[in-house]
Amino acid sequence: MHTDWEISHAIVEAIERAFGIMDLQSKTRTKRVADARQLAYFLMREHTKMSYPDIALMFDRDHATVFKGVKVVQGKGIINLKSRIMHDVEIILGG
Repeated sequence: MHTDWEISHAIVEAIERAFGIMDLQSKTRTKRVADARQLAYFLMREHTKMSYPDIALMFDRDHATVFKGVKVVQGKGIINLKSRIMHDVEIILGG
């Protein structure tokens, strides 16, 4: 069983790989990075017990930003991408 911390960092690593981003936690606001970051927020909420403020702290953002990002991803039909990212997370975590 992996901790929320391990899972969240694996999610960030998998998304950085999938999107070709060097630092998902940077202050960069390009659409590609912002979309990837919102997907990370969503997956962390879905696959960990992290609160919005916990996730916000990890990304040096406000919890309202994380909340909005999760809602944006929920409105998009990106099931295949989410599945691929979580498959990569399992590989990163060694399982």
